[in-house]
Amino acid sequence: MNRRAVLKAGGLAALTGLTFGRAAADEPHAKKASRELLLSVNKQGDTVSFFDPADRHRILAELKMPTHPHEVMIDPKRRVAYVSIYGDGIYGNNTHPGHEVYILGLDSMKVTGVIEMAPLQATHAFAWGPNGTLLVACDKSNAVAVVDVDERNVLGTIPTGTHGCHWVLSLPGGEKAYTSNKDTDYMSVLDPTAKKMVGKIPIPNGTEGVGLTSDGKLMYAWDHKDPVLHIIDTRNDKVIDSKKVDGLPTVGPFIDHLARVAVTPDGSKVLVSIYPSAKLVIFDAAKLSVLKILDLGKGPMVFAFPKDPSKAYVTNHDAGTVSVVDLDKLDFLETFATSRKPVSGPETIAFFDDRQG
Repeated sequence: MNRRAVLKAGGLAALTGLTFGRAAADEPHAKKASRELLLSVNKQGDTVSFFDPADRHRILAELKMPTHPHEVMIDPKRRVAYVSIYGDGIYGNNTHPGHEVYILGLDSMKVTGVIEMAPLQATHAFAWGPNGTLLVACDKSNAVAVVDVDERNVLGTIPTGTHGCHWVLSLPGGEKAYTSNKDTDYMSVLDPTAKKMVGKIPIPNGTEGVGLTSDGKLMYAWDHKDPVLHIIDTRNDKVIDSKKVDGLPTVGPFIDHLARVAVTPDGSKVLVSIYPSAKLVIFDAAKLSVLKILDLGKGPMVFAFPKDPSKAYVTNHDAGTVSVVDLDKLDFLETFATSRKPVSGPETIAFFDDRQG
């Protein structure tokens, strides 16, 4: 199945109308070392914001997006970011699912193209596949798409055997991938080259967020129903341990148990954000012990890590903010808003280098 990119000329002009100038960045200046910038996908505000963390997280630009943008993947080689358009609902109640991936220029801070994913629906999480392809979870289509980002074509799909494939991640090199299936009793193991599901990892309650060590040897998955972190050996795709966390507030059966997982770049800690209770659980990765549980802003979601190894950033979706955490002191440093709009709902964030300095 091939789908050429749909470049909506009139729509792109309208969607790039909400921008804020880059000021000195567009003026002639001497060559400087590249800055580390931050991008926030504001789901409820339907915008993407660009920040300069070194300048008190000043907003450099803000782009209007369709309803509703969710996840982001940075492509440093092509100097772009990919943003998924999930639709006007949430998981399990997405009446008008999205079917597009928007392409944003990291240097221009503007929309530069659209990858049309239809008939696939509810485009969400990203991972890198083999040979530079992009894997896109499309949960309402029960599949992960394999996309050629240069041609902007959907090369094919990988059936996951479930409608719950909300998140996808891949091992280094992209030859093997996994989906976290929220309300299915297994995680799906995928072969992106053969475009087929090749295995299942049984987890009876289903899984929420997932994280991977930098070498790809261990994967961490948060349980969909219970306060449990599952540890998976990706060499044999077996659960080798499960760690129950005491001291977290009880979450009722009819409340979204949404949680996200991330491993710090140095592999020393595993972080879990608990959306309904607004908690951050910090694990010692080697001992699988809980170092600390912190109170976060309302509706915490996704993590991002700057070059400074002592810091982690996490979005507070319902509060419209991002919190900065000191990983050495296990405490908060600061919190800042992600948009100039009163309602933003940041879901995902990502760092990238500004080539223009």
